[in-house]
Amino acid sequence: MKHLKTFENINTHLRTQKEEPKVGDYVICKEIYSTYPDVKKFTINNIGTIISTSEPYPFVYLIAYENVPYNIKYYFENDTLYMSFKEIVEYSENKEDLEAILAANKYNL
Repeated sequence: MKHLKTFENINTHLRTQKEEPKVGDYVICKEIYSTYPDVKKFTINNIGTIISTSEPYPFVYLIAYENVPYNIKYYFENDTLYMSFKEIVEYSENKEDLEAILAANKYNL
């Protein structure tokens, strides 16, 4: 009889990192203040990059996105969006980590 080896989760959940996200990190965000479903769908299904933090507000980040669709471009300022820390779902300094999460979410894994 063959034995099944239990799955070991080597990578801990990225959100449980002790450090705060920093400039240059990649993020997946969930826009919670927008009433536009297309904006919410875009931010949760795409990876952005933190390009700066708001100095008086340490938990507000300026996120840059690539390939913003024309129909929601008016919501973004130069393809960037301000996000609070609680809107950041996942973050990592490696883009590949977040790409794996998006792929898993896409196929409900």
